[in-house]
Amino acid sequence: MEQRLISFITFGLCYLIDYGNSEYTVKASTVSEMVNRGDDYVAYCNIPGMGALDIIQNLKVQWLHNGQPITEYCEFCNPELTTKYSCRILSTQSKNFSLELTISDIQQEDAGTLECNVLQKIWEKRRLVRYDSVAKLPFSIQVREPIKTMVFRFDSSFLTQADSDTPYRVEVPPGNYSPSCSVNGSIPLADVTITMGDTQMPGTIVEKNTMKGTLFVANEAEFIANTRTKVKCTSAVPGLPDSTMERIFAIIVRSKWTMFMKNVYTQEHQKNIYQGRNVPKV
Repeated sequence: MEQRLISFITFGLCYLIDYGNSEYTVKASTVSEMVNRGDDYVAYCNIPGMGALDIIQNLKVQWLHNGQPITEYCEFCNPELTTKYSCRILSTQSKNFSLELTISDIQQEDAGTLECNVLQKIWEKRRLVRYDSVAKLPFSIQVREPIKTMVFRFDSSFLTQADSDTPYRVEVPPGNYSPSCSVNGSIPLADVTITMGDTQMPGTIVEKNTMKGTLFVANEAEFIANTRTKVKCTSAVPGLPDSTMERIFAIIVRSKWTMFMKNVYTQEHQKNIYQGRNVPKV
């Protein structure tokens, strides 16, 4: 049977898929495909234009989670599934059949795909001979995850400790510097900003993908002799409470580049080379 995707509509916090052919229309929606651990994930499957009796006689409606059959209509395939899932018929109105499936207490292992699978019963001489696919509408289940690592560089030779919230004290000569901050491991990708004092530094997202995380590079800014300031990287996962991570440089800009400071800078440089970092010569 010919199948075609009619439309995909996003509005507010609701994702709606409308799938139909010449005889049936199937609509499926969820409040949000992105959820936090412990939340409930709720999805809907609606077949307008048909009542409950019509559905039972002509169609089979299934919910599948990561390929595992969960229900047929709202009857569970296994009684043990009721500890994780609940299902109910929302609409008993004539010509408007709708099912709601809830996955409770979402955890990372629940991430994947939820599907509303609608099959047409093919009868010959009052005998069910086969099922033809009408629609198989997938939803992505994504569970937000916190940031795993953050590396904040003031320049090529100074970087903060990845597991420390304590301001990292650095003495530098006057000049222009372009701090950078990379974070990874989060779902979805984290937002990243860098501030100098109380002012947010403009910059560029150099890299933002699910494999490598987010790398933000601030535009060069002038650091004037005989001043002190804090440069801070702040990152948070959108929609995930208490996911903010910060790293701070306490910058002291000296008026003179003393031999002592030169040695300290060189030691940092050599350490980075030893650790395999690509840094320019001092």
